[in-house]
Amino acid sequence: MTRDERLEHIWSATADAYRGYSDETVPQYLPGQRVLALYTAAGSARLKLLDDLTEDEIATKLPVQLRHLPDAAVAA
Repeated sequence: MTRDERLEHIWSATADAYRGYSDETVPQYLPGQRVLALYTAAGSARLKLLDDLTEDEIATKLPVQLRHLPDAAVAA
């Protein structure tokens, strides 16, 4: 899976309550950009642009069976 495919999977699998679009309340305010709520180990939440997720954050949000697919793998 490509990075874009992974991000699309995360976006579509995330409940509406934990995703949205950037507005004035998001530190990296970019109108219309997609944001997700990310939680720390301590339980606090923060909003982050979907496109700014690190590889570790992407791996954490993906189901186990999709975490280690190579970029060239074809989605079934």
